[in-house]
Amino acid sequence: MNDGKFGELDENYFDIYLQEYYLYCYSLLTSDKTLFLESTEGFTYVSAEAEQKTWPKVLQFISVAE
Repeated sequence: MNDGKFGELDENYFDIYLQEYYLYCYSLLTSDKTLFLESTEGFTYVSAEAEQKTWPKVLQFISVAE
């Protein structure tokens, strides 16, 4: 892994768990394409409905005070 050009602390670090979390979130958002909004300027937005539907699944570790 280290070819001698970099010190051990200079190695690039890729967190596989962060990558898996990102892909999980992305798959939840893209599972229903109708929840995206396209603007006339060419930007894509996530609708409020998609946000309300997705965030409890994505952020399960945050408790909501009721």
